[in-house]
Amino acid sequence: MSLILATGIFGAQEDGALLDLLVKKNIISSKEAEKLRADYVKEAVSSDAGKIKISAPVKKLVLYGDTRLRYEYRQAQSQPNPRDTASLSRFRYRLRLGMDVDIMDNWFFGFKLETNSNSRSTNITMGQTGGGQGFTKTNNTFYVGQAYLKYTPFSWASLEGGRMPNPFVTSPMVWYPSLYPEGFAQQFKYTIGPFGGAGDSKGRDGRGDRSASGVSNPLTVDLFANFGEFVYDTAAATGTGQNTFSGQNIPAHDDTWLLGFQVGARANFSKTTFLQTAPVFYFYSSTRNTDYTSNFIGVSSSTTNQTGINDLAVIEIPTEFDWMMGNTPCRIFGDFALNFQGDQRARSAALASGNKTLNVGNANIAYQVGVDINRIKKKGDWEFMTYWQQSDQYALDANLVDYDIFDAHLNMQGPVVRGSLALSDAVTFSVIYNYGRIVDSRLGTGGAGGTLNGSTGNPAERSFNLVQADLEVKF
Repeated sequence: MSLILATGIFGAQEDGALLDLLVKKNIISSKEAEKLRADYVKEAVSSDAGKIKISAPVKKLVLYGDTRLRYEYRQAQSQPNPRDTASLSRFRYRLRLGMDVDIMDNWFFGFKLETNSNSRSTNITMGQTGGGQGFTKTNNTFYVGQAYLKYTPFSWASLEGGRMPNPFVTSPMVWYPSLYPEGFAQQFKYTIGPFGGAGDSKGRDGRGDRSASGVSNPLTVDLFANFGEFVYDTAAATGTGQNTFSGQNIPAHDDTWLLGFQVGARANFSKTTFLQTAPVFYFYSSTRNTDYTSNFIGVSSSTTNQTGINDLAVIEIPTEFDWMMGNTPCRIFGDFALNFQGDQRARSAALASGNKTLNVGNANIAYQVGVDINRIKKKGDWEFMTYWQQSDQYALDANLVDYDIFDAHLNMQGPVVRGSLALSDAVTFSVIYNYGRIVDSRLGTGGAGGTLNGSTGNPAERSFNLVQADLEVKF
């Protein structure tokens, strides 16, 4: 549940709804409604009645957030040495606070604070003080997770910039949901139809019948396109001569950008039944600059865990079909990714390891397929989801993938199972289990995270087990 302050003060929500109705009935124009809305807000802000106040340009303000308690167990077995195992048993928590602000003239501002500086994790581990004293607060700092502006010049188009929610339809297999990109995005959506008949007497949009046939649920198709230009790594100060600030020569280079292009469609057979597919293509600019760290350029030994972003040109095709089985919502979903430069990425890894004869062709595919049954909406609701996932070593950017499943590694495959129960309208209890095993034992398990990361050489993982029990409150 979110706290919403609309059109100035609480009581003005009815005025806003009335204005919207007058515009819809063509009694007043949109411009006249905006002027009246502004007058309402100014009057509310100038009131000295002790009510909550917001500035005049704000049309609506939504405060939201969540907090979560988690028990987590991770266990991994090393590929180079099967007797080398590591396990973690820990209690964790997180807190996220956000605000969405609708501003006049089609502007929007989003802001979110969250615990933990890790780009893919907002969790704080209990007792992990880092300062040698119990119960310290050194890890409890808030960080800016999101801060972005959005402008919607038309109902079918929006432009945004900053640190934003992911604008692409994707899955955690490719892009972890808590990882917010920095840069710019453009989103477009247009609905065509209906096809094949009329709705009920009021129509799906409340404006009356939309065709002449007797079909109760006309087909509509949502066409959408999303584009993103994200600054993956920015250039440091550069110069062609002696750098007087650092006392050393620094080679010039360009920023590294992650660019994405998505075009998709959603066929709506009814309000609850639809089929959606949304191919997206990702590629990177300037990945071979001489002053990058080894974490971003090239690939290290093929038997350890690569995190470089060279030789990546990935197409992802997330697809899902949603329908109702009686009163139970169901979803079949899948995702497929192919790195067109996977063979070159494999050759780079083999050359970096000194093994020029290693043949690892076709290690450039990742896929996910699963089913999701029921939804969490209110107290007593439950949800069950399971899927199988395989991510080859050279298929994806290891720095973006799911931070929990497969211990944030590639070259792994296995099942994921999650069950959830709503203890109240705002409190949910969930249990997640994941088992993973290595796909190609000749290679590493690429990734920046990992249970075994503290071991010498960051070894590949032969197998992995994950159990998480979450108690989450959303407000």
